Amino acid sequence: MNEQAGGRKRGNDLYPLRLREVVWNRDDGAAYVEEIARLVTGEADGAINWYLEKKRSKSFWARTLRMSAIVAATVAGVLPIVAEISATGGVPAVAPAWASVALGLAAGFIALDKFFGFSSAWMRFLTTEFQIRRALHGFEMDWQVVRAGWKDGQPADQQVIAALERCRAFLADVDGLLRSELDAWVQEFRTVLMDSDESVKARAAATKARAGATTKGTGHGRA
Repeated sequence: MNEQAGGRKRGNDLYPLRLREVVWNRDDGAAYVEEIARLVTGEADGAINWYLEKKRSKSFWARTLRMSAIVAATVAGVLPIVAEISATGGVPAVAPAWASVALGLAAGFIALDKFFGFSSAWMRFLTTEFQIRRALHGFEMDWQVVRAGWKDGQPADQQVIAALERCRAFLADVDGLLRSELDAWVQEFRTVLMDSDESVKARAAATKARAGATTKGTGHGRA
């Protein structure tokens, strides 16, 4: 993906904005602050486009896994009834144990969704993209107000400072929204990892207990 002015993107990453190359020109203060504003809004545009692009795959996998879980759970609920209805001479045409397999698949689909965070990321991306879009709209309207105060199309020194302060506040708002989304992802991933570790430990303990009980029972049988 090519770099853009402002929100610079390469592949899956958003790169920070660089403003040092913009040189202050006292003879044309309007061009200077307009360039700063262009770069700042480009940062927001880049973030918005990133979230719009990345939410597509999250949406696809979230819908796919959740729908698969619903179908598998439905099959698990229907199989015992089908087995009872289709029984001939007391022998079901479909083994009821397949219901447990379908239920396990449903749980597996949900676990995959939670571990990779498809559904939660989809919702986070939608929310963050909207918040950045709203902040951008507010800044663009404010910028029209800022321009309207320039005499003969050129800002005075204090107006240049005020315009730069507005750009800085907007950039801080965008960074804050990105940071909030990142913090939510980190907290969510930590929770998923902890839950996964606890689940593995619990299953290992249960397997060990069953193995111990089997060994103990075999020993009594031999005695």
